[in-house]
Amino acid sequence: MFSNLTSLVLGNWCMAADFDALLRILLCSPKLKELAFKLEMLQCIRCMHSESTLPPSGAGLSLGFHPCIERIKICCSKEDPSVGALVEALQPIVGDVKISIKR
Repeated sequence: MFSNLTSLVLGNWCMAADFDALLRILLCSPKLKELAFKLEMLQCIRCMHSESTLPPSGAGLSLGFHPCIERIKICCSKEDPSVGALVEALQPIVGDVKISIKR
C-alpha cells in the first residue's frame, strides 16, 4: 500500500497489454494527485510484442473513478502508438481531469 504517495512518474514497463501494473499501482495509491508517464522511444521487448493485444477502448482498467488525481502528463515520442490506448484506458478512471501530452 502506498498510502502517502501523491506524485508518481512511470515508464514503459507499466504499458503491458492489460495495463495490470498501472491498475495495481492506482489501487494502492488512494492519495495520488499527480501522475506522469515518460514513455521512451525504445520499448522493452515484452511491450513491443504485446502492442498488438492492447485492450479495446475502455477495457483493461476496471478500477472505477479515482477522485484524488488532479493532473496527468504523458511525455512520449512523436509517433508513439500506445499513447492513444493509454489515454482511453485512463479516461474512465480520471473523469474530466485534463491529460496533457508532450511529444
